Amino acid sequence: MHERVIGGLRFKAMPGYSCYSGSSAALLGAGLLMPEQLPGVNGNPATCASFHADGSRVRKGAPGAHLEPGYLKVQRMRGDSFLLKRCIAEIEVPIAQPKRGPKPAPRRFEHWPFPVVVGGIPS
Repeated sequence: MHERVIGGLRFKAMPGYSCYSGSSAALLGAGLLMPEQLPGVNGNPATCASFHADGSRVRKGAPGAHLEPGYLKVQRMRGDSFLLKRCIAEIEVPIAQPKRGPKPAPRRFEHWPFPVVVGGIPS
């Protein structure tokens, strides 16, 4: 994951995502987002806004939206600095393996404190 600076924007490529950070003017000038997609504008939340590939807002709790190609997340960092994360490829979510059955109970008294010998205690 190499970070580069391009036209006032920091760019970082990650598996399945492209991340850009910079001022709102730099992000808008590069054509990475539209003015109505900035957080705190046009009814968007003040710190973070997410969008589908078609530009419609992602509502809270939408399952799997962040895995769609074209998904866009814009976060206000500080002042006029923003972080933009764009999904560029469909991300495969690993399938959880089913849990195995319960573990067998430990054999507690097999060697406690010494092996049991047939007969009595030696004198």
